[in-house]
Amino acid sequence: YQYVIDPAVSGWENRQDDYFRRQVPDQKRKVTDLEDQYDGCIRYLDSQLKVLINTLKQHGVFNDTLVIVGSDHGEGFGEHGLYEHKTGVFNELTHVPLMINTPTQEARVVETPVSMRWIFSTLLSVADVDIPRHVKELSLLEPGDYPVIIESEPLPYNIDYATVDERFAASQKGIVDYDTHLK
Repeated sequence: YQYVIDPAVSGWENRQDDYFRRQVPDQKRKVTDLEDQYDGCIRYLDSQLKVLINTLKQHGVFNDTLVIVGSDHGEGFGEHGLYEHKTGVFNELTHVPLMINTPTQEARVVETPVSMRWIFSTLLSVADVDIPRHVKELSLLEPGDYPVIIESEPLPYNIDYATVDERFAASQKGIVDYDTHLK
C-alpha cells in the first residue's frame, strides 16, 4: 500500500491536546502517518473526480457543464506548533484547492485570493438567475481585489500557548494580503 490503511495507527484518538504539547511517544512517525492518511484521502478523491469528469465527457456534456471543485479547509501537521484544522488562519489551513470548469471561459490560473463564499453568487450568475439583495455579488470567474476575510472558531483544546508559534493570533481572524498570500 502506498499510504497507511489503519486509521488507528496514528494514536490520534482524542489525544490532540497531547500532540499540541508534544507529549505523544514517537510523535514524528505518528504525524507522518497522519500525513500519509491525508494524502491517501486526497488521492482517492482525485480518482473519484477523474471518474466524474470521464463520465461527463463520455456523455458529451463536459464542455457544457459548470463544475466547481474546492475544499473547505486545509490541515495542520505541526506547522506553527499547531495540528488539525481548527487552529488558526495560516496558509496551510486557508489556501485550498479551487478548480472551475466553465463552458464560457478558457482555462487559466488565477493568483488572486478568493472566498468559497462566492460560489453561490457565481452559480446564480452563470445560471442567469437574479442574485438576491442579501447575497454579495462576487464572482469566482472574474475575481477582483476584494478583501478576503478569513476566520476560525476558537481552539477547542486545552493548549499551553507557550508551545505554539508566537505568530499565532488569539483573535483567529485575518485579511488576506494580496502581495504576500502565496509566499
